[in-house]
Amino acid sequence: MLSVDEVAAYCGVSTKTVYRWNTTGTGPPRYRVGRYARYRRDEVDAWLDGRSVGPGSDADVLGLDAATLAKIQAMVATWPVPSPAQLDAIAALKPAS
Repeated sequence: MLSVDEVAAYCGVSTKTVYRWNTTGTGPPRYRVGRYARYRRDEVDAWLDGRSVGPGSDADVLGLDAATLAKIQAMVATWPVPSPAQLDAIAALKPAS
């Protein structure tokens, strides 16, 4: 399992960014081992693959930038079944064409 420092180095970001991902729920899945957050490398890889912004990616197909898609995914991940109000909140995040 990877530590916060190792995930930061692996993803090319600061440890502060990894901690922010933990706080906002936008990062890869993490596990508590004692008092430490740990990550499975295959899950970090899968999370990175899901953040692709190239042609054919979720962001590209939906016409969104990666940051907006990440916000939507973080919101939706907490919803058991989206309500009409929640669907409206997602629609409001999409930039006007």
